[in-house]
Amino acid sequence: MSIATYITGGLHSTGSIKDYILRGLAIGDDSIISDADAEKVAVKVWEKVLDGNYEAQELMRGISAMLFAKISDMEQVAPVVRSVDDSKIRFKWITDEFGNRLSRPFIDLT
Repeated sequence: MSIATYITGGLHSTGSIKDYILRGLAIGDDSIISDADAEKVAVKVWEKVLDGNYEAQELMRGISAMLFAKISDMEQVAPVVRSVDDSKIRFKWITDEFGNRLSRPFIDLT
């Protein structure tokens, strides 16, 4: 069986891409999800551990914070990166005057 057949559940010429995904997406434990709705598929994908102990959704929170959120105290050698909605601290660390990290960073991606 080809990987395309495995992933699409054997559908090659009919249906939309959405149908292919919902009828035959292999998730984590090699089981085939059939008749799944988009929300169930999305939850399975975003709960997948990608790096170390971090799930995809947690990594996305960290990336979003570093790219789009408020970063403060850069001149005080103690940078703080807040969440995009400014509701919590995502990263905090201590640096020397050259920007070298002196301590293990505080990370909250929940």
